[in-house]
Amino acid sequence: MYGWTVGAELGLRLALMKPLYLEVSDKVAYSQLNNLPAYRGTLKQSMVMNAVVVSLGYTFDAPF
Repeated sequence: MYGWTVGAELGLRLALMKPLYLEVSDKVAYSQLNNLPAYRGTLKQSMVMNAVVVSLGYTFDAPF
């Protein structure tokens, strides 16, 4: 194993007209990689990642 990643996600769901909804979420993550094999040695790398997701959905309310 060469490193670790940690992240957090936050989302908001809006009920438009039942059963339709609109959902917006944002995920941020940080990664630290050490001793990665490279040409003539090793290297370190760190990065920040971000993803924004917008979803339009339909819920199926089952009676059971």
